[in-house]
Formats: sequence, C-alpha cells, structure tokens
Amino acid sequence: MSACHIGSGRIADIYPNRNEMKTCLCSDCLSDNVKKETWIIEVLTATHVVFDDSEAKKSKCTLFYDSYEGRSTKSNGSKCRHANTFKDLSLLECIACDRELANVIMENIRSLNVLCATILERYTLDKGKNKNERNYHNNRLVVLGCHTLTVGQKKISIGRLERIIKRRKKCQKGCLLLYDTSTCVGSGGAPVYLYGQDWLLEEYVHSGRTSDKKLKVDCL
Repeated sequence: MSACHIGSGRIADIYPNRNEMKTCLCSDCLSDNVKKETWIIEVLTATHVVFDDSEAKKSKCTLFYDSYEGRSTKSNGSKCRHANTFKDLSLLECIACDRELANVIMENIRSLNVLCATILERYTLDKGKNKNERNYHNNRLVVLGCHTLTVGQKKISIGRLERIIKRRKKCQKGCLLLYDTSTCVGSGGAPVYLYGQDWLLEEYVHSGRTSDKKLKVDCL
C-alpha cells in the first residue's frame, strides 16, 4: 500500500468545461457516473506534492470554506496540467459540478487579484520614499496559508523574509526565498505571499526547510 502524502495548494483558476459534458469527480457524484455540467478547478501546488498525471489521478482535494466549523467540500484530481521541478511548481486539475461553489471561487479570485494589486501599488509607492520614511521593513512580511492536518479552520502563519537567493539552470531563471514563517508537515505546496510581490509575474509555493531548521524555503 502506498503512503498518503499530504500537502497544500491554492486555487489559481476555475472555468466552465465547455468542451464536453464530464463525469464529475467530486465525492458526491463519482459513484453515480452521470455526465453533467462541470467546472475545471486549477490548483497550484508543488511538484513534490503532485508530480505527474499518475499522482494527479490519485489525488483527493479538500476545498476549505472560511468558517469556524471547518466546512469543506471534496473533489478528486483528474490530471497534472503542468510541472516544473526546477521551480517546484505544478498545476493540478480537478473537476466540480457545484455552480454555487464555482461562483464563490470566481468571486474570491477576483477579490484576491484586486487586493494583491493594491498591496503592490502601496509597496511600490513606499519603496520610492527615503529609507527613514518607509512604512515597511527590510525584512518583508511572508504570509503562508496551508492545510493544518487537523479538523477545523484554514490557517495562515506570518513571518519575515530572511534573504533571496538567485538561481539559474540552463535557460531557466529563478530564486529561493528563505523565511522564518512557521510551517507543518502539510505545508508543502502552500501559497506563499511575499509583501510587495508582483502577483502577475511571481508565484511562490512552500518547498521545505533548509539545513538550518529555523528557515523555510520556496522556489520561483
């Protein structure tokens, strides 16, 4: 029996599956084997969590609502749309049939994009000031949202950026972020938000720890 690997991820996009009627892969519909209107959910995570189609098809996703009761819904993975081991990024595709859920996710994605653009704008304006007039510190905030291995609400943890290490491999460029934000076993693949990052150009997920156990690392 293969071991169960637990990780986290972020819903990057959701859109109607207009190509064909698909059998929904959520836990409520899987046994019925009935084709119906479905939505494709793209989940950004790490390659060490989901590496290829074989792992994607064995994946079970829990979508957590913002509630104290720990309300959630489940879906199953269908395929891995993209994987980049250098950046430790993968894109998992899931299928859902709940129109209300799809609308909630789309609205939340729009709100998140607006919020991130606002934060970037404020950070850019602040960065242009004299050093003693800036509101942010050199050790920028690093916020991580992840699965907690316990039943309950979604969790975030907040820490500080320690340093950025630039990387290159053949034609690929990237960097490692080192930070002291708290994590747990289920944090692999969790979205990492660096204060002032360009949301359209930069995407970070939690990759693990350094040899210094106090520091965590993600890739870009």
